[in-house]
Amino acid sequence: TVSLSKPSVRNVRKATTNTVYVNTLKPGEREQTEFPANGMDVTVTRVVRAANGKVLHRDSYFSPYQLWNGRIEVGR
Repeated sequence: TVSLSKPSVRNVRKATTNTVYVNTLKPGEREQTEFPANGMDVTVTRVVRAANGKVLHRDSYFSPYQLWNGRIEVGR
């Protein structure tokens, strides 16, 4: 059998959304060009067991998720 642990989430970095004024849009027009995503480090452990319960493999998988800030463009 194969089992996976619940994700261990650490080092969460909160994303923000920045407003930038541009000349490429009509005055007052708004456009969100990037959407925010929090950054974080996530680890999941996989355990593979034989039919008798003996552990055959124990692997940890680490995934670093990059912080990505949002962007709203507003015409001048």
